Amino acid sequence: MTSGGPVEISPWSTFTDNEGFSYPANWLENSTADERSARQIVQIAETAVPAGKLLASRQLQLFNGVPTFVDTYADPPPPAVVSRMQAKRFLLTQPSTSGDSTKTLLDDMDTYIAASGDRNLQLYWSETSDFHIDHPEITTVSTAMHWTSAQLDGFFTAASQLT
Repeated sequence: MTSGGPVEISPWSTFTDNEGFSYPANWLENSTADERSARQIVQIAETAVPAGKLLASRQLQLFNGVPTFVDTYADPPPPAVVSRMQAKRFLLTQPSTSGDSTKTLLDDMDTYIAASGDRNLQLYWSETSDFHIDHPEITTVSTAMHWTSAQLDGFFTAASQLT
């Protein structure tokens, strides 16, 4: 590969080098280091994706003449659904926003929902088996509690880890 920049080659895929030579799908796996070196084909070590992250993008770039992967990572999306038990157990562990140290965020939610007079909200809170992050009743409650979307995502993520 004497001309052009680095080219990413996936294992078990056919490929063509920068000089137009075609290789079969098993060539990388069956070639020796000397064969790859003679054709200026360099295997690039991949780094592991950090725990709790997703690979968002990968670019192949030359650094000091060495082909290198440049990865960008992202946080995984929050779970779309948590059980009612998970949600309420998580709220039970959080302090009340009222400043009363004997109360929890679960008490705040119960008080808000009871006082709302919204029968649909009350039924959803007491009868649903699962809370869906994009459900209109969750939007109503999170807005009333002044939660940002990041806080709501954090709530669903933390609650999903409870059994």
